[in-house]
Amino acid sequence: MQSSRRQLHWELKETVIFYGARTKDDLYLIDEMNEIKSSWNKNIN
Repeated sequence: MQSSRRQLHWELKETVIFYGARTKDDLYLIDEMNEIKSSWNKNIN
């Protein structure tokens, strides 16, 4: 029995997130947004 191997192919895609509010009090999910940012490739700003 042969084991099948999956070959992963990672493709770099540009992602833009527009995030804003009228005032600072309107901002929410800041911790979640920072968590997503920290999981991105470190070579991407």
